[in-house]
Parts: sequence; C-alpha cells; structure tokens
Amino acid sequence: MTLIKNKYVFTGEIVLESALHIGSGKVTHETDAAILKTANDEPYIPGSSLKGVLRTICERLYNVALKNPSFKDKDICFLGEEDCSNPSEEAKKLFKKYMEDNSVQKMADWISTYTCPACQLYGSSLQASKVIVHDAYLTDESKKVKKKTMVRHSVAIDRETGTAEQGAKFDYEVANKDLVFNFKITAENLEKMDLKLLLLGLNEFEKGRIQLGGNISKGLGHVQLKNGEVEIFDFSTQDNQAKEAYLHFLLDAENNNLDNKDSNENKKIDTISRGTNNRITIRTLISKTFK
Repeated sequence: MTLIKNKYVFTGEIVLESALHIGSGKVTHETDAAILKTANDEPYIPGSSLKGVLRTICERLYNVALKNPSFKDKDICFLGEEDCSNPSEEAKKLFKKYMEDNSVQKMADWISTYTCPACQLYGSSLQASKVIVHDAYLTDESKKVKKKTMVRHSVAIDRETGTAEQGAKFDYEVANKDLVFNFKITAENLEKMDLKLLLLGLNEFEKGRIQLGGNISKGLGHVQLKNGEVEIFDFSTQDNQAKEAYLHFLLDAENNNLDNKDSNENKKIDTISRGTNNRITIRTLISKTFK
C-alpha cells in the first residue's frame, strides 16, 4: 500500500474560445460525425482528452524548460526502442528481483531511476498515474444555453484541380463557442519535478495556448482555463489537522449547510476545512513554484 504524502485538487472552468469537436465515432441521421455527449444529450470533454493534451505539452516543454544537462536529467521518452516501457534486460532483471523480494522502496527507487519524468507523473506500464483528470461537464449556466451544438458542412478539395472533389461532401458536429465546462484534476504524492511539470501544462491552459479535439487545422478546439484554483493537503507531518481538513473537504462540510445550531462550532468547522489545507489560485502556485 502506498502512503499518501500530499494531495492537490485543481479546479476551474474550461471556456471554449472556438467551437470544439471531440468525436464519438458515431454517425447519426443528423451528421456524419457526432460529438461525445452525456445521457442528457449535452456535450462534455472526456478526462482522457484533457490528460492526453496535458501530457503532450509536458513532454514537449520538459527538455526546453526544466531539464538540467548539468545534472544528467533523464530525457523524456517518446515510445521508441529505449522508451520507459522497454528498459534494458539488466534493468528488467533488477526490477524482477525487487518484486520477488517484495521490496516496495527499492521498486520505487528503480522506477525513479529508469523512467522519465512524464511517465513518473502520468503513468506507464510500470507505474500508475499520479494524476487523475476528471471528465469536464457543462457548468450550470451553460446547461441553460438552448443551442449547445451545431452541424458544420464541408467538402474535400481535389489537390490537382483545387476544386471540390466529386461526391466528397461531409459534415461534422461541434460544441458551440463560449460554452463553459467544469475542470478538475486530482494529484497525489507529487515530488518537486512532478509539480513543476504539471504546472507547465496548466500554465499553457491558463494562457489559452491549447487546442483540443479534432479538426484543429480548421481553427477548432481553442480553449482556456479560467478561475483556476488549487487546494493543497500536506500529510507529511504528524499534525492531525491536515487529516481533519481533508475529511471535511471530502464531506464538503461548508457547502452542505450542516445542521448545527452552534454557530461557533460552524466557524470551527470552516476554520479546519480551510485552515490546514492551502487554497490558492493556480497562478499563485505557479509563481511560488518557479520563483
């Protein structure tokens, strides 16, 4: 069993700066390419799409922004012959020995040595991800919008003639611009490099330098993370207040209007739920981490 040393809960809102197409792979009577929708026929953004883009950004930016050649930091793997899922035979034998000995700490040290920072954060065949990216559903305000999607029509162009190709008309569905989705990421046991790498990706989201989904060459998928906040729980100390804070976070004591006649007790609960955990903006955490 892995002990939880820390926990980060990132929240915010994803605003569509342009229309978005995340295909469901389904053809309907309305369109050739329907988007993903909930059972209530509302568009949503799957966590796998968000996580995939985050990981790609982190892999792209690590070497230019975080890697320190002086310390021989490990390169990001790009799933080639020497990727993290395919270590050397010598390394495999060492890991097998640690597994047989049930040496959890040595296995953890091995993973830290033989896997790249992206795989350590987002997971690989050897290690579970430290990050859970939740599906993003419409905010209450966006649920009230009457026209949430539309179908766009397009034609394939013949490269030789530069004209529309015969019989190549097609269409696709999009979620409309300005819709807003709830954003949430939960991360556990982040080391310093893990946090820096994750924040690099979130910074790109906040700056609006992200495109999600398909047909991005047509200008689709521009999104921006707004109102980003993070709650930080540090369990590395022996202070029980951190555990109490997280318990109240799980129970959502403040928002559920607990039936407690003692107003002083209510204030105490509020202090616990907000005191030992640290709720700040993502922008503030980025500034503190990279100062």
